[in-house]
Amino acid sequence: ASRPGAVACVGEWLSRGKTITIAERGDQLLLEMGPDAPTLRVVPAHGSGEEVWPMKWHAIRVPAPGGEAPKEPLYVLELPTPTAPRLFVRRPIGDGVVEFLRAGSE
Repeated sequence: ASRPGAVACVGEWLSRGKTITIAERGDQLLLEMGPDAPTLRVVPAHGSGEEVWPMKWHAIRVPAPGGEAPKEPLYVLELPTPTAPRLFVRRPIGDGVVEFLRAGSE
C-alpha cells in the first residue's frame, strides 16, 4: 500500500512480439525487457503518493549502490485504469507510443 496503484501494472505485457515484465522485488517495482536489456526501476511519475488515474510511472536506470537515482526517465508508462488491458509506453521526448496488451487479455 506504500505505492498506490502500483500492483495494477505488475505482470506481463505483450506488443508486436516483445514481452515486458513488471514485477515487485522487495519494496520496488522492476521492469524487465529481456536478457539483452538492463532492468529498470519503476517509480510513480508524481511524488504525491496519491492514486490518480490514469496512473503514470517513470522507468529509470537502477542506480549503482550508493549512487544517485537518475533524474530523467528513460520511459513513461501510463495505465488508464487499474484493470485496463493496455499499458502505454513512450519516451519522455517525442510522439511515439507503444501499446502493450496485458498477457491473457489479447
